[in-house]
Amino acid sequence: MEKLQVALQRLDALANKLEAKNTAISEGSVGWHIAHCHLVVQGIVAALGASNPADYRWTFNKRRVLVLWIGKMPRGKAKAPGRVQPKQTVDPEVLQSATAKTTEALQTLKQLPPNAHFTHPFFGVLNKNQSLRVLLIHTKHHLAIIADILKVRS
Repeated sequence: MEKLQVALQRLDALANKLEAKNTAISEGSVGWHIAHCHLVVQGIVAALGASNPADYRWTFNKRRVLVLWIGKMPRGKAKAPGRVQPKQTVDPEVLQSATAKTTEALQTLKQLPPNAHFTHPFFGVLNKNQSLRVLLIHTKHHLAIIADILKVRS
């Protein structure tokens, strides 16, 4: 959980670069990537909270095992579902609100049982610990994209 919080803090520290963009790297601006990560955390925590832990059943998923083992996501292989795409321009106020909601979600996550779960579109059913790992990998993935956007801009 701490590693995820640190990664999210690294995202939020980029608040002065929200409008930075380079379409050779990504269609989204730095602000879009930051807001997207917050929406993903909030959405996954909500799904975990809505689950019935008694219904959790582990199943094998090759993609999940590979990503969790390697600790990286490939670029350009998937498109974010609409529910985790920011719908508005990301400005400092939007970012502040997203950060507050994510902080609240992480507090909720701490209270959830280990078998809280949700079904990810590519990785199948993830329990709480797997979800935390995916969230960390996902956030680092977007931090790397942002770093490349900013590197190219410089």
